[in-house]
Amino acid sequence: MASVLILAAGLLAAHELGHVLTTVGFGGRFRGLVVRGLAVGVALDVSGLSTRRRLGTAWAGIGAEMVVAGLVSGLALGGVLNMHLLAWALIILAADAALNLGPWWSESDGALIRRWRTDLVETAEA
Repeated sequence: MASVLILAAGLLAAHELGHVLTTVGFGGRFRGLVVRGLAVGVALDVSGLSTRRRLGTAWAGIGAEMVVAGLVSGLALGGVLNMHLLAWALIILAADAALNLGPWWSESDGALIRRWRTDLVETAEA
């Protein structure tokens, strides 16, 4: 069970680090870690970024998590890690994607992606 908790923490860290590194790489700012109950996130300043770059920062979290889940899966298939971690990596990734990409609160990744995509489409149509 400890290995599953470590895996979950690693996926969470990769997710948030994906947001941070992409934002900073695009010229935005990392403002700090945000903890609200069981929810952990990062505060980012993307105000100076283009809409396309904002979308990149939002998608970077789940993208980084997919890379780590793929690495865990590859190591499990290669016999380096226990196979049950492959299943757990995919389950955790799916659950986290559903939580992050859903419209559950106004600042979730999914809500931001929909808002910024709408802005991008409206700008392109104007």
